[in-house]
Amino acid sequence: MDDTDHGGMSDGETTQGSMNLASLDNSRQYQHQQSQPLAAQQSATLPMDYSEANTMSKKDYYTLRDKGMSLHQAAAASPQISGTMARHGSASAGGIIGTPGSSLPPSKQNTPAGKLRPCQVVMLDGSVHSFDVDTNAKAQELFDETCITLGLHEKEYFGLCYRDSNNIFYWLNGEKKLGKQIGKNEWKLDFMVKFYPPDPENLRENLTRYYMALQIRQNLMADALPCSFITYIILGSYVVQSEIGDFEPSDEKMTSLLYLQDCPFCPEEFRSHRELMERVSELHKTHQGMTPEEADMHFLQNAKKLAMYGLDMHEAKDSMGEEVFVGVYHSGVLVYRNSLRIGRYSWPKILKVSYKRNTLKIGIRTESERDSKAETVVEFKCASAKLAKRLWRAVVEHHGFFRLKSPEKPSKPLIPGTFKNKWNYTGPTRDQLNDQTYGNYQEMPVTSDMRKSFRQKGGCRTDRGVCNGGQWYYEATVTMATPAGDQPVPARVGWSTSSASLRLGDDAHGFGYGANGEKYNRGVAEAYGDRLASGDVVGVFVDLDGGSVLYSVNGKELGLAYELPHDMRRE
Repeated sequence: MDDTDHGGMSDGETTQGSMNLASLDNSRQYQHQQSQPLAAQQSATLPMDYSEANTMSKKDYYTLRDKGMSLHQAAAASPQISGTMARHGSASAGGIIGTPGSSLPPSKQNTPAGKLRPCQVVMLDGSVHSFDVDTNAKAQELFDETCITLGLHEKEYFGLCYRDSNNIFYWLNGEKKLGKQIGKNEWKLDFMVKFYPPDPENLRENLTRYYMALQIRQNLMADALPCSFITYIILGSYVVQSEIGDFEPSDEKMTSLLYLQDCPFCPEEFRSHRELMERVSELHKTHQGMTPEEADMHFLQNAKKLAMYGLDMHEAKDSMGEEVFVGVYHSGVLVYRNSLRIGRYSWPKILKVSYKRNTLKIGIRTESERDSKAETVVEFKCASAKLAKRLWRAVVEHHGFFRLKSPEKPSKPLIPGTFKNKWNYTGPTRDQLNDQTYGNYQEMPVTSDMRKSFRQKGGCRTDRGVCNGGQWYYEATVTMATPAGDQPVPARVGWSTSSASLRLGDDAHGFGYGANGEKYNRGVAEAYGDRLASGDVVGVFVDLDGGSVLYSVNGKELGLAYELPHDMRRE
């Protein structure tokens, strides 16, 4: 126990699939299927106030389902029915997912399992939103509810994914049931960018560009998007301008470079590089008068030029048995070995892609005077059939989103006993989004508080822990200066295991206290004690024998905060 300061498809394993990409590129006769307007839901969701903590009884839940009403429709039509939104945490609110809002007859609607289960969604700014979901509900329902919570219209660029025991993420299929896909994995999903556009600065809304920039920042910080020293300086200066604003020479914190610690934009080992920080600060001074929205746009304009921008990377082995990374992006497929690009296959040159067991095959068009249909097959072996299917699906979905004019017609139902060897892409396409109009709607603004939330979620862990029973105690003094004496300090202290997130209390392995006197565990905030202010001394106590966690503020005990699970008392 440490003291802490603050995708896939298990929907039935198929072992073979194929997709003829050349025929898709040449087939434009399919009927244009306009995606459902996104603005229709906005007027009902933007004004919603999550200040009330409501719950829904199972009786009301089934009543709404039988009427074929969505939760938001029910809120407007029947105010007396409580629980249209269930709140879990101070900044986390979510709906009860699994109520179909379509015109399908009851016999065609999903049958609920009879019990709801909590599901957490980690947003790009680090906040955690909790939803009560029916395991029989389709993943698209949860995704739509998440986008409504965020006020996001251009949602087709994003997706939800879960992680398996090896921390490999798998994108949820919107048409499949949640329970069948997530299975026994942790019901904690990530909301991330799925399709990176070649021109992200031309996205319609400031909010979409902001979330796209947050995703790229996370990639930079995780060293998943390598760049040069000069590029770090350029991108870092726009990050600082976006979150903090103009450089103030009279601010002692700015002149000492300490303010750059609040705006992470590079891997942790580079953040102590003084020359880098000085160069970022100097360039930041030249952005005087630039708005946060303009800074986001300049950030995206420079980030898209990076060699590995937008790549969905997959580990594999080539035909020679050498380890490679296969990257899928908006223009095709790239192959890397030892950080060097050794292959590039653009969409016009890819004739087909298929997989069987753990092998992915890509048919590449070759230039031949004798045979215009000549092709070369490139093979990649993945560690398992599931990972091969994950890579195959990434290729098919990226091709469909960026190359097709409109979705394909859904495939015909399978004859019992036959084998599925083809999958049609029926999702949205980028051309559809460019042609789509949202009508009259109110765009969700990117507020200063939203920009601050990303940098307030950091944390650190001590280099010494406790274990094997006993009672342990330490104190932490709040030293942060606040704008006003009564304002709470955005900090958390507590206990966690070594496997816990540094965002203390956002998962099951950490127990935190702070901010507005709330305690945190599993991403859920609950009222507990007094608010923290500068100068407060917080006592943090854990009893590994009795299994309890409690806190004190300035010598005043606040009582039991949490009971430790038995298996966690020895970690």
